[in-house]
Amino acid sequence: MNNNNITITGDNNDNITYATASGLRSAVSIYCTFETTYGGTNPWNPTPSTQTYYTTGSGVIYKLESDGSAFIVTNYHVVYDSNSNTDNHISDKIYIYLYGLESEAYAIPATYVGGSANYDIAVLRVDKNDILLDAIETGAATAVTVANSDELTPGMTTIAIGNPSSSDADLGGISVTKGIVSVDSEYITMSAIDNSG
Repeated sequence: MNNNNITITGDNNDNITYATASGLRSAVSIYCTFETTYGGTNPWNPTPSTQTYYTTGSGVIYKLESDGSAFIVTNYHVVYDSNSNTDNHISDKIYIYLYGLESEAYAIPATYVGGSANYDIAVLRVDKNDILLDAIETGAATAVTVANSDELTPGMTTIAIGNPSSSDADLGGISVTKGIVSVDSEYITMSAIDNSG
């Protein structure tokens, strides 16, 4: 099958090329715009100024609907910035891009539905988009297949598909790397994007 720059050959799910091509059909790049206001609070800087900045990241299509709507799962830190002028510090200008279509002509608007800074997860919604509808009809976009993480064992081959986070306005696009499962379960402690534990 050849869909939108993704070629899938054979039907062996253990094949790295097959698994990568399948995964690329559910991966998306995410592009967020933020605005923040500086100054205007003291006599040495009496005039406030607004700065626009960008972040990028990636997500997966969790659910697709036949009308071109979808739910996307991403990381909270992709859509959140503590300096944002929005009330909840979530970007109010979020766009997703399908693999191979990372240009402004193929920007798909998305809205934030909800999420958790503590778990670093966020859900986005796309409503009735023609670009996504065309990709669904041609098989170039599909919902991710969710597996059981309890079945992972160290040494298994893994594929990481994503769009590295960046503050650059450039749409870098999706990249793929291969590795192995180093450990099947571990607890980590870190600060969330909003500095909570």
